[in-house]
Amino acid sequence: MVKSTNEQTDSTDSKVFDRDWVAYYNAVEGRPPRDTLLAALERFEAEGSEAISRLAVDLGCGDGRDTVELLKRGWRVLGIDGSPEAIARLLSRPEVMGKPLETQVNRFETVVLPP
Repeated sequence: MVKSTNEQTDSTDSKVFDRDWVAYYNAVEGRPPRDTLLAALERFEAEGSEAISRLAVDLGCGDGRDTVELLKRGWRVLGIDGSPEAIARLLSRPEVMGKPLETQVNRFETVVLPP
């Protein structure tokens, strides 16, 4: 059920992402989801509409610290990140296997969001 696309075709585009993302992902690995996400999810759950199919677009999903939480709570997720390494790390996580996850390696300026 996991689908991944790589929209970043021009190698010069990758120069935009010159931060040492591998070091960053290693530093934040294992951190829990962000408090802002948890607060937002609590509000959605308080509405009592869990039966509705929900889609989250996680811009800058990184290695998935928020994406995984959304999937655990039954959301479909489109994870978008400019770093192929980030998407590879996300897709290697056992928690995403068989979950409704689609990923894109793409710059935010060129991404096409679902309706």
